[in-house]
Amino acid sequence: MSEKILSQSGRELSPFSVKTRRIKKQIRAVDEWLLKEAVKEADSMGDDHNLTMFKGINTEVKHDDGGFLTIAERDMLNLYLFGHEDGIEIRWSKP
Repeated sequence: MSEKILSQSGRELSPFSVKTRRIKKQIRAVDEWLLKEAVKEADSMGDDHNLTMFKGINTEVKHDDGGFLTIAERDMLNLYLFGHEDGIEIRWSKP
């Protein structure tokens, strides 16, 4: 049985899989995952303000680290999903 990560609201997030070898691709994959899950979270909560803001994030720009999110955007998405800008307080769902 696999465990899932829960957002701050208790919604189960889809699993994040790291299959790439290069760190820049991993950072881009994390950025894509964070943004996708924040959009799903805002939509599931009926939070139109943040949903509009998240959908407006420019995904075409590449930064030096390989990702498309700025540090502020990463912090904002982590704060929205996990209640902490570092995204380190992960709550696991009970089997």
